[in-house]
Amino acid sequence: MLTIRCTQKLLKRWPRTVTQGLATTTVLGDWYANILWVEPEVVLFINERSLLCVPVPILPIEDFYERFIEQMASLLHDIGVPGRQIREEMEQMRACQVDPRRACRK
Repeated sequence: MLTIRCTQKLLKRWPRTVTQGLATTTVLGDWYANILWVEPEVVLFINERSLLCVPVPILPIEDFYERFIEQMASLLHDIGVPGRQIREEMEQMRACQVDPRRACRK
């Protein structure tokens, strides 16, 4: 289970039910997400523990979370994380909750 802490402006665009209360089970822990108003618009995911940053184009919005998981895996591969650990992290990330309680309110 992964917790994503989204800004309010991302929550308005992402058709995802806000849930909260379950502990994150991934090794990397929680991720923060915010929209960057550049061309094309991207969602910037920042990891709470490692400060790894993963930019993902927001469109099409229906699958940008899945694209985030793939790009995060690619980044971990590029920095030398063993494939087994990447696969385990990706599997844990398939279950996701969105919790705005500690996200930036801007």
